[in-house]
Amino acid sequence: MHYKFDEDLRIAKNTEIELAKRLEEEKGVEVISICNTQDYDILIRNKHGKYAKLELKEDFMAKNTGNIAIEFESRGLPSGISVSKATHWVYKIVDYKNEWFIIESKKIKRMIGYEMYHRIVSGGDPNSNTKMYLFSIEEFEKCSDVLFKDSKYV
Repeated sequence: MHYKFDEDLRIAKNTEIELAKRLEEEKGVEVISICNTQDYDILIRNKHGKYAKLELKEDFMAKNTGNIAIEFESRGLPSGISVSKATHWVYKIVDYKNEWFIIESKKIKRMIGYEMYHRIVSGGDPNSNTKMYLFSIEEFEKCSDVLFKDSKYV
């Protein structure tokens, strides 16, 4: 399991910086800010002046489990998709084709509403009783767009 908070936080911050840099360099997007709240992770403005709030998830277990986890509750309180103000979620699935997926938050909520997940599980940090919807990677891919595809896997 990957539950070392300080290490996970360091990795997450590095991945946010990587995403911001790639968005600017590869997509021509202006990164306005990297946020440190539960609302969203990165605020961007595209070439047309439209703003988007991104939530970034780096999933280390999906390759082995075949599932994408979408958190919705932690420690008995709404969390994740339930409280995020992000307009889009970006998923980096580690060692799985090295693709970064992007999906609108409202699409994730529709997938949840249509019960496209195959089960709800508890997990996360010890004693957090974090609850998550599990979607198969294949189902998630069908509903997402590829944001980046790292060249060594093309």
